[in-house]
Amino acid sequence: MRSGGAQHPEEIMNFLASQLVVTSGIMGKVMGDLAVAQQTVPNMTVKIAIGHALLKKSGAEMAYPVRVTAAENVTIGANSSGNPRKDAIVLYIDLGASPNTDISNVAKAIAVQGTPAASPVAPLDAAIQTAIGASNPFIRLADVAVANGAVSIVTANILDQRAEVFFYQVNPDCWALLSATGVRIDADTMTVPGDVTGFLQKGDKIKLTDTTTKYFYVASVPSFAAGVTSFDIYAGTDSTLVGTPSNIYFSKAENPQGFPAQFNIAARQTMSMRTGGEMTIRGWGFVNGAGAASMQTDAVTFGKAFSARPMLTVGALGGKNASDPTHIGDFTDFGASTSTRVAAIAIATSGFSANIYKGDNTNLNSGLRFGHSFIAIGTL
Repeated sequence: MRSGGAQHPEEIMNFLASQLVVTSGIMGKVMGDLAVAQQTVPNMTVKIAIGHALLKKSGAEMAYPVRVTAAENVTIGANSSGNPRKDAIVLYIDLGASPNTDISNVAKAIAVQGTPAASPVAPLDAAIQTAIGASNPFIRLADVAVANGAVSIVTANILDQRAEVFFYQVNPDCWALLSATGVRIDADTMTVPGDVTGFLQKGDKIKLTDTTTKYFYVASVPSFAAGVTSFDIYAGTDSTLVGTPSNIYFSKAENPQGFPAQFNIAARQTMSMRTGGEMTIRGWGFVNGAGAASMQTDAVTFGKAFSARPMLTVGALGGKNASDPTHIGDFTDFGASTSTRVAAIAIATSGFSANIYKGDNTNLNSGLRFGHSFIAIGTL
């Protein structure tokens, strides 16, 4: 921005914040900013704690800062429908409001009512957007269960839905905080609070604390429902999720600090992945020379299946005498006796067959092990 202009529109004054903010959220969730709670004497209102947030307008170069300096009360409507209901407590920017002198009438908090039902669900984002105005940016702070005939709202009725604001950031270690806490669903599935589907992708890298520091790939497209984002994680045979995850970070960098170059996924196989879900599996195998055949087949099953048939490259490794190899460096060239060629057939999402031939079309020498290597690249 340069001086001398007649005016400074919002977009110019807001430019830096809008570029740094990726998704709307709370500035200090772990410190309790804007947490929704019952009243000291419960009634049909809830209170929003003091705190700060940044609300980014979709499709625009705008990110609005919000500061709540005193607890804000929000009224929950009566429910005499005969069924329970779930409401959403929402903080939004009313872009149609004419700001007063201290701009205290622009940020607003309301309860958006859900539809009563035997098994009610909270209003979807589309319903909230309709209720507050099509262009107004918002964040969901909590969902509130409202029983039929309810006369008060207590802590057990309130489900926290606050998400941390996510900034573009370049940290020296290339890790960005995703969530302070998470929930283990099973050994390979977890959830984090809030909607992070706007930036978390399959193939992104995860670092978390589960007794020790563990590393994973995001192995599915994250999905948001009921206030949490769920996704699969994968680290092959190297690691699984055992307890409650915490200190959860993610990265889109190629080599964030500490992340393994590859994971073991099966005997003689490793894998790596890129943001977007492109997976590379590297491996090797061998056959035992039968002495009575010029071709033998090694059936390879990928340690992690692809979603579509991968691109595959295979190569011959030579031979090993007397005993089975334990690593790829065991193979050597014994001259004509180990001169082989390899062809990949029956390539599928789950594996392929490696046909190994003697280079001179004679029988594969009995007592020798003949090796092959492969690289498969495709989509998880």
